Amino acid sequence: MSSENKAAEIITGIVFLFLCHGGLVALSLLMNWLRLPLTGVAAAAVFAISLTQLLYAIPLYLRYKRRRRFNAMKGVVIGMILTVLLNGGCFGLLLWALSTAY
Repeated sequence: MSSENKAAEIITGIVFLFLCHGGLVALSLLMNWLRLPLTGVAAAAVFAISLTQLLYAIPLYLRYKRRRRFNAMKGVVIGMILTVLLNGGCFGLLLWALSTAY
């Protein structure tokens, strides 16, 4: 397998995970627009996306593992790590902004 094909599979795993994140955000916005009673839960799921991603990222990882697409598995793990780092950074920035506000 060429290195270009490996990189393409890794990027596929990352992009597919981020598409799942987008689906979560779209579902949350739809629930808010429809004024469903679980809107607060959906908003919390998007706010805590680092934890929420485990609901769909682990089955995605296991699916790629079962199909022996190891490079796509790596992409899912890289996407999960990027999500945790970005979410943690944004959360830290929010806490800093709230602590300096009067």
